Amino acid sequence: MPVFERVTELAAVPEEVFTFHENPQNIRKISPFFLHVVEVMASPEAKINDVFTLRLRIFGWPLTWTGKWAEVQNPTLLIDTASLFPFRKWRHEHHFEEISGGTRMRDVVTYELPFGWLGRVLASTVFRLQLIIMFAGRHSATRAYFARR
Repeated sequence: MPVFERVTELAAVPEEVFTFHENPQNIRKISPFFLHVVEVMASPEAKINDVFTLRLRIFGWPLTWTGKWAEVQNPTLLIDTASLFPFRKWRHEHHFEEISGGTRMRDVVTYELPFGWLGRVLASTVFRLQLIIMFAGRHSATRAYFARR
């Protein structure tokens, strides 16, 4: 399965970064231009096996994302998986490591698209590019959010 990883450093302690990321409402604050969050149905605190639902528009196309918190280790790790989404598999790990002056945040996404060989080609080209753009935007917005605090 393809794995995507992105790392950034933030001017905040891991507890603050964890609290921000465990609340799915905050995705509105860091979403890239092509992903419009219409509605978020979720608890503000992550608990193992809790489900959250996001109604989105990606490039104008409506999409419902239903995720589940698979692992919660405050303040170092959040893992969400998708149970209703157009992927065969989706696992998103949010790692928060204390460093001098703040937190190193590392996102690791393991995913698999449907459609056999075509899905594998799309996963390594078009979708990979979309992940690069999306996480570059998310990390930039997250850095800006914590720099303002």
